[in-house]
Order: sequence, then C-alpha cells, then structure tokens
Amino acid sequence: MAMPDSVEWIADAWSARGLYITCARGLSPQQLAQRMADHEPVQVQPDATLQEASSMVDLAQVFCVGRIGQAGDWSFVVESGGSEGWALDPAVSRGAEVLIFDPRPDDPPAFFSYHANGEVQLHFELGAGYDPAGAQPDLLRLALEVAGVIPPQELCRRHAGCG
Repeated sequence: MAMPDSVEWIADAWSARGLYITCARGLSPQQLAQRMADHEPVQVQPDATLQEASSMVDLAQVFCVGRIGQAGDWSFVVESGGSEGWALDPAVSRGAEVLIFDPRPDDPPAFFSYHANGEVQLHFELGAGYDPAGAQPDLLRLALEVAGVIPPQELCRRHAGCG
C-alpha cells in the first residue's frame, strides 16, 4: 500500500503493533518491495486501514502486508505480519544502501542492519550492549551514539560492556 512522502505515522503506529522497517537509498519503493519478496509476487493495492491490512494476512498465501513510500532519498517498506526483516538477504542491497530495523517486540532483542552493494556492512542487536559485526562495524557508531541508540564508546570502555 502506498503512503505519502512522510514517515511521522510510523511513531504512532509503532506502539500499536510490531512493525518491521526496511529503508533503501538507490531503489524505488516498488523495487525495494520486489527485492524483499525474493521472487514471490508483490501486489500493490490502495491504502487500507490497519485492521483491513491485518485481515489480509493468513500466513498460508499472504505472509505479510506493508506500506511502501518514500521520504527524501530513502524508500521504505514498513511490514506487519510474518516478516523476518533480520534475515533479509544482503543481495537486496545490490547497487543500493539498505537499512533494516527489526524490533522483534515478542521475541527480543531487536536487530539493526546496514547493507550496501550486496554486503552486510553493519549488524548488531539493540539493548544487548554494542557488539557490531559486518564489513564496517564502526561505520555508524558516532551517529548511533549521538542519536542515543547506543552508549558512547568512552562509557563502554569504562564499564567493559560494549564492543
């Protein structure tokens, strides 16, 4: 389902249900959705309410539903249902950048991944210290510290609790 060029609605919807967010720079929303579907059919329909969208998921034929859109240079897919965003194939990012946030509210910890050009650049669990993996594990460290997502590296060194 298409959405306007705004993402403010995500914060309101977040508390109501488990949502999985995938963003990409270098792909249109439709391209991102198709790559994420891994050869499964993608059907774009008119906007629906949360209740209407949830009623489409049956986990036999329709595994998950989502909203697609674009905000600035970033396309996004926000899914609900049976998504396993944390397991997205890095190949989805061929020729693009892909950010994945999988909050896993029913089965913590949450995961954050950054893929670029078909490779995992950065992957870590939220809330379990900071132990990043990937080709460039420190790539977003400063931005994540500034945003308050992870503790400052100096604090981690003093308490020996982060990577």
